[in-house]
Amino acid sequence: MMLLLFLLVRSLVFNPVKSIETRLTDLLYSSVLRTLAGTAQSIFRENPRKIDWKKIMRAAASQRWGYVRIIAGTIIGGIIGFYFMHRMENNYKEKMNERLRNYEAELKRKKQERLDEFDESS
Repeated sequence: MMLLLFLLVRSLVFNPVKSIETRLTDLLYSSVLRTLAGTAQSIFRENPRKIDWKKIMRAAASQRWGYVRIIAGTIIGGIIGFYFMHRMENNYKEKMNERLRNYEAELKRKKQERLDEFDESS
């Protein structure tokens, strides 16, 4: 509904010659039938004299639900991906810190051994 209102306002600004009824009709047909072209064509093929608006609106709701699923999946996938990457980075950081502590302890031990050797030799 907001999209239809936005398109109507946009058409008023960019094309002030047409009447509002003509614009509304154009917008309704272009937005509903263009986005649901496949469904509308199949409905018109079945019975060209009678338009089944319930079928068209079900298709619109189905398409809207599809958009919601795509957007929600993108957001949830991003959150889950961020969470797992955060955990991996923290685990890697801890592992590297542990290796650094071990390396420093090894250097300290070697230095102490050299000092002990030097003290024994003198």
